Amino acid sequence: MLELFEHEHKDAPKAAVYYYQKIVPLAYNQGPFGLYFPLKYFATWVRGFFRPTPREPVSLQDMKVWAVKSTALACENIMLTARALGYDSCPMEGYDSKMIRNALSLESDASVVMVISLGKRSEKGVYGTQIRFDRENFIKVH
Repeated sequence: MLELFEHEHKDAPKAAVYYYQKIVPLAYNQGPFGLYFPLKYFATWVRGFFRPTPREPVSLQDMKVWAVKSTALACENIMLTARALGYDSCPMEGYDSKMIRNALSLESDASVVMVISLGKRSEKGVYGTQIRFDRENFIKVH
């Protein structure tokens, strides 16, 4: 992002430049073997007494959770875009992540967050006609 700002967006807001120069390295750098965890945890805990404070990621596990959430949101956008283009999609669980990592030549510690099927729907449905429940059963107006 800093290179992009330097070459293409020289008028980027100072807050954005500061964020990528200072905040991002501090938030994402976990130190060797994750050793910054206690310091980062304590610092965010103390700062949290005085102002709203993002408390994650302070550990390698927090980084993984953050990455999975960001990836899931990206998957949602892929599915919404597919629908806007006339395709249907379905997020799936219950897949063989090892086989997927092998097929995509990913490292063994890579996380497969989601598999998405994508295609044109059949007018006949999968097992028959599509079932729709009354909206009133799920949507409550207050």
